[in-house]
Amino acid sequence: MKNRFQMRLLLSTVAVGICGFLAALSWSPIETMSPSGLGFSWAWPRDSVERVDKLTNPIPAKGWTERGIVLADDRVVQLPGFRRLPGCSAALSEATRAGIEVGHNGRIYGLVRVWHWCGNDRVRRHIARVDLSRMLLFLDEGVHGPIPAAPCAYPCKPVGGRFSPFGWNVSDFGAFHEWNEALDSPPGKQAI
Repeated sequence: MKNRFQMRLLLSTVAVGICGFLAALSWSPIETMSPSGLGFSWAWPRDSVERVDKLTNPIPAKGWTERGIVLADDRVVQLPGFRRLPGCSAALSEATRAGIEVGHNGRIYGLVRVWHWCGNDRVRRHIARVDLSRMLLFLDEGVHGPIPAAPCAYPCKPVGGRFSPFGWNVSDFGAFHEWNEALDSPPGKQAI
């Protein structure tokens, strides 16, 4: 009787160990969950995705003042629709780090990292090209002119967002992206 019990205990322990080992192999690597990239290094290839936008003609920027973005040649470019830029902004600091681009429509664009914090997300690196005026408006930073009510279903008013040292939270970036698409629709173009 004692031998049968010991055999069942041994087989149960081995089965639990094998199940735990297989679960660890199929689990998402820890580095996808941590922004620092620290974690286990797995040997098999991953189905990772990189979404990297680029600026067409980047102009280096030194920083910004309340009057506008200071370019490398000391010119100051004001963002459309803004009276004053914020004195301190993690989002604007991130977006001007790689320079800015002045679009053919007079809008100013920059690059921001989007933080995909969930380990189940396949996106390893995401750098998005964003309209700086709209980004600051969405994040409710700086002093902007009045926004006429848009004849669209989506609210065309600042809603805020989370921006960290790792980049823009992917959920908030998704809300910004949808908000931007609503503004780019024919009725939304009248708003901003």
